[in-house]
Amino acid sequence: MHKTAVLIPIFNGWQYTRECLQTLESQIYDPRLKNEYVVVVTDDGSTDGSADEIKAHFPKVELQYGDGNLWWSGGINVGAKYAIESLGCDYVLLWNNDVLSAHDYFVELDRIIETEPPGSVIGSKVYFTDRPERVQAYGGYFNPITGVKYSYGYDKEDTREYNEVKHCEWLPGMGTLVHADVVTRLNYWDATNFPQYHGDSDFTYRAKKAGFEVKVVPQLKLWNNTENTGINYPDSFRLAYKALSSIRSDYHLGKDIKFYRLHAKSPLSIYGLGVKYFWHLYGTTKRRLKRMLGQNKA
Repeated sequence: MHKTAVLIPIFNGWQYTRECLQTLESQIYDPRLKNEYVVVVTDDGSTDGSADEIKAHFPKVELQYGDGNLWWSGGINVGAKYAIESLGCDYVLLWNNDVLSAHDYFVELDRIIETEPPGSVIGSKVYFTDRPERVQAYGGYFNPITGVKYSYGYDKEDTREYNEVKHCEWLPGMGTLVHADVVTRLNYWDATNFPQYHGDSDFTYRAKKAGFEVKVVPQLKLWNNTENTGINYPDSFRLAYKALSSIRSDYHLGKDIKFYRLHAKSPLSIYGLGVKYFWHLYGTTKRRLKRMLGQNKA
């Protein structure tokens, strides 16, 4: 029997955490499961009473704490170290409080744990909650020469292409299964360079470079509520500029530069970075114009 910790870093958002934990509780104690699962929540200084609510309503959850400065990678590290060193877990499963899993998710995960070699880093197929038949993430691509980086299948219909095992370069921090030996060999997640965004892709890309197999298994299905994400789709130039320096933004320029310095292999990789920020500016302009036109029509 193997023991797996579901790691959930939180900062407020009790309404999401409650539904997430209710779903997990209904699944991880399924009598069909051969392996043991435990939920580890790292509360990074929530001010909405999340920790007290978890203690009151979900007493089986293992709670860890931060002071408000852990962010995603730090929260994952606290949970992973506790799971591996104190609970003796063989695997950790990255999770967010704004994702919900298919009813048979852990039955499928149980099968994977029993059949896949421990060196495989396994990802899930993620859908949008508000567009439940459209793929949000199916693993990720990164070309260290051109610098092009993106999620496979983003906003695509769930066709046959996304129902086969996908070998990829990196995985998001939702539904990613990692063996404890891989975690310790890679020295956990890089909370210094990538406290929020890129913490997941950096870790799994480092696993890929270290020779571990990184892939998505389509039977593992999750739905992500993107309303709870950071500053990613601004409709004003002020917010677009703010996104360049906000830790809560996927367009944090400093974070991107660090990722490319660590993993790019050619000066040509500036191309991929330029493409990303061109679309950031183009998307902001387009959303800004739509908002202005909508106000004019009103």
